[in-house]
Amino acid sequence: LASKSGTLATCFQQLINEAKTTASDYSVDYHSQLIYLTSRIFAYWSLKSMNSFVSGAMSNKNAVNAAIEYLKKPHAAQIVAIWSLLNFQHHEYQILENHLVEVLTGEGKSIVLGVTAIILAMTNCDVSCVCYSSYLSSRDYAAFYYMFEDFGVLCSIKYSTVEDACDKLFNRGGNTRSLSRD
Repeated sequence: LASKSGTLATCFQQLINEAKTTASDYSVDYHSQLIYLTSRIFAYWSLKSMNSFVSGAMSNKNAVNAAIEYLKKPHAAQIVAIWSLLNFQHHEYQILENHLVEVLTGEGKSIVLGVTAIILAMTNCDVSCVCYSSYLSSRDYAAFYYMFEDFGVLCSIKYSTVEDACDKLFNRGGNTRSLSRD
């Protein structure tokens, strides 16, 4: 069991290191970099979920088979949504604004946002994920917290409500209510 845990920990660290190296290598063309980062982040997400599922039951063959069945896999629509948000059709980073995608209920908005946020943060962007509901925002942040932390991008990613994001943006130069009284 200890050797399998060590092997998984090494695999996790290798996925993170490869993603970090690729994210900071601007000599790699944008498409290749995006494909590489997406694949490493999803591999990490899948393996880490499976690892949590079996946690300590690696000697039990049924548990291993159940873990393989449990293995999380991204849906094609999630990958298309991520690549649409990141403007996969263009070859440059500078054209990453004003992209919208519609992800219906149950199709994995949380996953799309979490993985997109990691990719953007790894390429030195500050990321704000905004939701109408504080419950959903907190839930989604908590679901990906371990990945944000493991990939070293925790300080670059913020989740908030629309109201909080608007207040922060509106009051950037100071408290607008106080300033307007003066």
